[in-house]
Amino acid sequence: MYTEFDSLKTDDLNNIEDKVNDLYTQYSSCSARSYTKKTWTDDEFVYVDDIKNIEDAIEYLGYGFGYPDGWQKSRDWDLTGTNNISYKDLNRWLNNIKILADGDFNPLLPSDSLYPSDTLYPSNRIER
Repeated sequence: MYTEFDSLKTDDLNNIEDKVNDLYTQYSSCSARSYTKKTWTDDEFVYVDDIKNIEDAIEYLGYGFGYPDGWQKSRDWDLTGTNNISYKDLNRWLNNIKILADGDFNPLLPSDSLYPSDTLYPSNRIER
């Protein structure tokens, strides 16, 4: 987990991009959407569009699985104003990525695209 004392590094963003890309590979059979990861370089300016792309990609999968237990709500990014990415954003992404990567979900949805679980089933989460 990141703290307010940590500095954002390109390796941190590239790590997030890799994890999101892995999720889209993992769930490719039930997602109508693909993900193109960005490779961040040193001294690169962080554009809100790029950050929103990460946020939206994670949110899309969470929505598709009915926002599993422990899901943290995405942030609304202001595309016209000033936005600062913080350690809280990275921690939220890592939390949600972990939920999706480690979750016991049924990826065999009866469609080529993701739907919220309450649309087709009461729940698509496999109970133990």
